[in-house]
Amino acid sequence: MKQKDLLQPPSGAERSLPDSLPAIVLAEFDKVLPNSWWDGSVSGIEADDAEPLDSIYQHLIDNDTVIVDAEALTASLRQASQLLCGAHLADLLIPADAGDELLAWHLSEMSIADCAEELLGWIRRSLNRGRGRQPWSSAELQIWLNLLLCPERLRKQPWESVVEKLLQDRPVARAGAFLAWRIEQFRRIESSPLLESHS
Repeated sequence: MKQKDLLQPPSGAERSLPDSLPAIVLAEFDKVLPNSWWDGSVSGIEADDAEPLDSIYQHLIDNDTVIVDAEALTASLRQASQLLCGAHLADLLIPADAGDELLAWHLSEMSIADCAEELLGWIRRSLNRGRGRQPWSSAELQIWLNLLLCPERLRKQPWESVVEKLLQDRPVARAGAFLAWRIEQFRRIESSPLLESHS
């Protein structure tokens, strides 16, 4: 709705999409949007991905002469994906530009163990040695992610020492919390009754 040029051709009359969409329309969107468009980088979305949406938009505004502007739709999908992936949270990571890498990870294809291993590589590439920096192992990072996502898995594992290290090493604590937020976001979308019934 924020993309003013999404609907073409331009009209002198006021024309807008509804503030909210009924479930049946959302189901139609789900059928034609690229698979997992909300998970990680969306650079693979092409202008042709807009074409199947034409009929949905025409129905919404009750005007079959209106088409979807493919470039505007691609930009809109990218913006929506950035919101769902937490671009606003990635900006809080230190260093900020390293957050872009975490933002692009396709978490739907990764286990918690995979995330911990990748996070360890990210730490080595992105974080300089300095005050408060701690040595990390992938096992410790996996404990951190499990503590955030599945704390019941840690009933018989020591986790207190990991928390003590995180209190000293805030960039790692933030990066792990951001990944956990993204995983939870992905789980919520995947468990949506709407998506389950139309997958």
